[in-house]
Amino acid sequence: MKSHFLKFIQRGIAKKPFIYSINFVGLILSMTVVFVLATYYFGETGANKFNKNIDNTYVICSEGFQGELHTYTPAILKEHIENEIPEVEKVVRMRSPFGETTFQVGENPPITSKLILADSTFTDLFSYQCIAGDLKTALKTPMSIVLTNKEALKLFGQLSPIGETVKMDNRHNLTVRAVIEEPQEKSSLSFNAIVPMISLPQVSPNGDEFTSWGMSNFTSFVLINKTASPDQIGKKIAQLYPENNYKTTISLKAFSSFYFSDVDVARQNYLKTGNKTSTTILAVVAAIILLMGIINYLNLSFSLAVERLKNVGILKISGAEKKHILKNIIGESALFFLFSVVFAYMISLITIPVLSNKIGVAIHSGVILNPSFILASISAALIISTLSVIVPAIKLSSINPIDSVKRNITGKGKTDHTRRILVITQFSVAIILIAFTWAVQKQVKYGSKQLGFNNENIYTIQLTPQLKKDILKEKIEQIPGVKEVSYTNFLPGRESIEQWYGMTITYKGEKKENISSHIIRCDNNFPGLLGLNPIKGRLFSSDMLTDKNKIIVNKAFVDEYGLEEPLGVKIPAFNSENMEIVGVVNNFHFQSVHKAISPVIIRVNDYAKFCYVKIASSDFNSLHGAVTQINKAATSLSTGYPVDFEFLDESVAQMYRSEVQFRKIFFFFSVIAIFICCLGILGLSIFASQQKVKEIGIRKVNGAKVSEILAMLNKDFVKWVLIAFVIATPVAWYAMDKWLENFAYKTSLSWWIFALAGLLALGIALLTVSWQSWRAATRNPVEALRYE
Repeated sequence: MKSHFLKFIQRGIAKKPFIYSINFVGLILSMTVVFVLATYYFGETGANKFNKNIDNTYVICSEGFQGELHTYTPAILKEHIENEIPEVEKVVRMRSPFGETTFQVGENPPITSKLILADSTFTDLFSYQCIAGDLKTALKTPMSIVLTNKEALKLFGQLSPIGETVKMDNRHNLTVRAVIEEPQEKSSLSFNAIVPMISLPQVSPNGDEFTSWGMSNFTSFVLINKTASPDQIGKKIAQLYPENNYKTTISLKAFSSFYFSDVDVARQNYLKTGNKTSTTILAVVAAIILLMGIINYLNLSFSLAVERLKNVGILKISGAEKKHILKNIIGESALFFLFSVVFAYMISLITIPVLSNKIGVAIHSGVILNPSFILASISAALIISTLSVIVPAIKLSSINPIDSVKRNITGKGKTDHTRRILVITQFSVAIILIAFTWAVQKQVKYGSKQLGFNNENIYTIQLTPQLKKDILKEKIEQIPGVKEVSYTNFLPGRESIEQWYGMTITYKGEKKENISSHIIRCDNNFPGLLGLNPIKGRLFSSDMLTDKNKIIVNKAFVDEYGLEEPLGVKIPAFNSENMEIVGVVNNFHFQSVHKAISPVIIRVNDYAKFCYVKIASSDFNSLHGAVTQINKAATSLSTGYPVDFEFLDESVAQMYRSEVQFRKIFFFFSVIAIFICCLGILGLSIFASQQKVKEIGIRKVNGAKVSEILAMLNKDFVKWVLIAFVIATPVAWYAMDKWLENFAYKTSLSWWIFALAGLLALGIALLTVSWQSWRAATRNPVEALRYE
């Protein structure tokens, strides 16, 4: 029976090798995409799950102005929770130093790193494997440091780092006491090194930071009792705050779902969140691509079924039983799917790291290497293969052998209708994917053009402790091509802006309380350098002393607090005199494009983290020359610290980073989906032209032109595309409209997007089938009439 089975497969492949090849390639390609996207999806949805106490770990969140959630808490809160809320078993505080951290070993060049400070209870909540030293001891010992394995390799190479010294920020000597392995799974925590929290007074002295309720620079995690209610604990924590301290509703956010939460973590560079909508859409794309691969297989299986009629009839006349024929057909399908799974799995292992680097999306291959994932893939392949061919297999094995030998069964009727439905489904999916790809592209372009400020030819320098503003400015202003220099604490896409809460102002004799706003600190030149235009009042004057206590607000601030006549209104500032509004500027994007533009205050202040350089350049060479000299000037002044340089438009792109990544990965897999669709159409066009060989020959003998033959062969595909367009358009519109709901400012869904998608689908279909149709139309009619 085994030899009969293999002969059955060999005969089919020998008779239609091209059709079988199309089927095989389509299945491998679709399954490879499914493996890659499944790896990405399960990696994203499984974020943080490697932590041992994940089910009882929560993040303390509070509500800021305009309802946004954040994780800022004071350090002193930990002590009060431990003493007054017994349902909380452990508390862990985390904080990152302000600004970039540098590490240096010996005389080696310093490197920039991402550091967190954490309490010794870190090990009770988070499960990081210690591969050298003692993690628990390290987090209890002052002036110690724990390195990740990758960071240890950067600093020490293959040498053992335990007991060695690392110089932090060119000032503090830290002893390496442990090395931990980076988790294979996704994590909401992102860091390269940990310093014990008890070292904070030495590495970042800030007076009363551990005793002040007003300094909320920490993120606090709590491990609660399994029987405790997170909501009740949140209320108890809120009651711990002093009455005179500004506070809002406190809530506990489960760390198991934190990765897909709406918590604002922009200011905490050690916290990461993902985009659930994009992840879900890509999971749907994976399912669609698998569906298209199966549709191709079904379509070509239906086509091959007609070709097998005679073969099956001979087998039945020769004594083959129905169950044996059924086993042969299902076995062939299972073998095809298993081979496809094996090939797709091997290709995925190679593709995942390459794709991750090219697209810039982290895809952890640990998921695909999991034995459960492999077993599930094989099981799914066997189930799908059986379900895919069970209907045609039963029909084939049940036909009358005499009819099959005489080829009285043409394969028309229900089979034709089923094939049409499947092809229309494929075209509908292709149109939806094309339209959605255009919509994503249009939204990204729309957002990048609606910033509200000028970002062209502006070069930014991140200040280090050695870069003194006056000296740096003097050096840079001497460089040819430099038009203007300014300082600020604001860099869009990179730094979250400072926020002030609970201010009270008096406007026309009426008190307005709980005034909250973002704050941008800068020098006098900054608003003009960015091209902000005042719609009321003026910008800052060139003399900083003149505008020391003057501020500019955006239109959102005026609208939010009902200030019809804002000029001259005074706002109390912390630790300084009242600030007076001297100008109102149009709204501009200073945070994520997913958020509506909120109130912002621009104030003159000495504190700065970045230097902006406006370059007056008309060509690439002069721009490149100015940039080279700026880099040289800054690095010569900062010998102990690496300096980060970036064009402002590159920084702005970080505001759209997730959208740009999504656009790249969606476009890439959409192209693959459309290619799989083309493979199926090509196979069907071959089958259709073979079915009409005699008709083509007769038409040509009677004088039919090649163009008429092409029209005859292509008209069905054109009709199918038109039907698919009618079906796909409302579905595509709905899907795009739901996706655009994630943006506060969104592009319009123009009619041409759908028209273009339909035309492209039609063009793809015609290009795919025209080659085969041309071959059939230009064939010698004598050969055609000799068919069979």
